[in-house]
Amino acid sequence: RVSALQNLAAATVSRKVKPEGDLAGLAKLIQPGAPKEQRGLQMAAIRLCGLWKVTAASEQLQQVALGKSTDLEFRRAAIDSLMQVGGKTALATAEKLAGSEFPKPLRYLAIAGMTELDLDKATSSAVGVLQETKTDDDPSALFAAFLDQKAGPDKLAAAIDSGKIPLDAARLGLRYMYSIGRSDAALSTALSKAAGINRDVKPLTEKEVQQLAGEVLTRGDAERGEEVFRRVDVSCMKCHAISKAGGDVGPDLSALGSSSPIDYVVKSILFPNQAIKEQYRAAVVITVEGKVFTGIVKDRNGERIVLKEATGRERIIAIDDIEEEEEGKSLMPQGLTKFLSHRELVDLVR
Repeated sequence: RVSALQNLAAATVSRKVKPEGDLAGLAKLIQPGAPKEQRGLQMAAIRLCGLWKVTAASEQLQQVALGKSTDLEFRRAAIDSLMQVGGKTALATAEKLAGSEFPKPLRYLAIAGMTELDLDKATSSAVGVLQETKTDDDPSALFAAFLDQKAGPDKLAAAIDSGKIPLDAARLGLRYMYSIGRSDAALSTALSKAAGINRDVKPLTEKEVQQLAGEVLTRGDAERGEEVFRRVDVSCMKCHAISKAGGDVGPDLSALGSSSPIDYVVKSILFPNQAIKEQYRAAVVITVEGKVFTGIVKDRNGERIVLKEATGRERIIAIDDIEEEEEGKSLMPQGLTKFLSHRELVDLVR
C-alpha cells in the first residue's frame, strides 16, 4: 500500500496525473493517533492529500498539525500538505501555529506554509519570530519558503529593513541563503546590514589580485584554510569535494592546486560568476504558481525536468508546471567571503 501511494505521488509530481473520481477516501488513511508501524502509510497518504488537494482531509491534517503529542516530522508533513490544500482551515491552522505559545521549530514551519496562502501575513509573522531567534535555532524552513516564492525575497527584505531582527537571526538567514546558492540582492543586503557585515566586495584590480596571490604564497596556511573550507557557515563542502570528501554539485577541487594559477583561485572565490563552466551553470525555473527553483539541470524529457540543487537534493518539476525558465549564474553565490576575515580568505586560497 505504501509503495502504491508513493508511485502515485511520483506520477503526480513528474507527469501531472492523478486518479479520476472522488479522492475523499484517502483522508480515511490519516489517523492522528495511529501506531508507529503505520508511519510509512500515514506519511504517504498525507503527502498525496496535499498533491491532490483533497479538501476532505483538511480536518485530519489539522489534527495532526496541532497534535501536541505528535513528533515534528509528522507535523511538518501535515502542515505542508494542509497548505497545499489551502482554504480557511489551512490559514487558520498556520496562524495558530505561528503564535508565540508554540515552539519555534513549529512556528517556522507554520509561517513557511503561510507563504503559500497569504504572503503578507506570512511576512509580518516572520519578522516577529525572527526577532526571537537565537544562535542555536534553525529558521531555514522559514527562509526557504520565502526564497521559493517569486515575490518572497523582496517582501521579506523590506520587512527586515523596517523591523529590526537580531544579529544571530540575520547571520543564520545569510548562511542559509548561501548554502543553497542564492544571493538575491535585496534580501542579502537587508540581512547583511542586520548582521553587521554590510560590506560588498569591490572588484579587485589586476594588481590587487596579484598582491593577494603573493600574500597567499608567503602567509597562507593550508591547515587553517582546510578548517575554513569545512566550516558550516561557509558551505564549501556542501557543493565541492576534495579527495572524494564533500558534495558533488560543483567541481571536485582535488586537482585545483596543481592545475590552476593562484590568481584564478582568488577570482573564482570572490567572483564566481566571472567564469562558469557550462555544466555548472544553473537554471532558474519559475512555476505557474509563482515558485522559484534553482539548480543544475541533471535530466530533462517531455514530461519533467530534474534539477540538482546546491544542497544535493534532486527536484523534479513537471513540464506543465513551468511558466518560465531562465539561464542562471553560478550556484556558488557571490558574497560568501562576507563570513571571512582577510586572513581566513588568504588561508582558504592556500
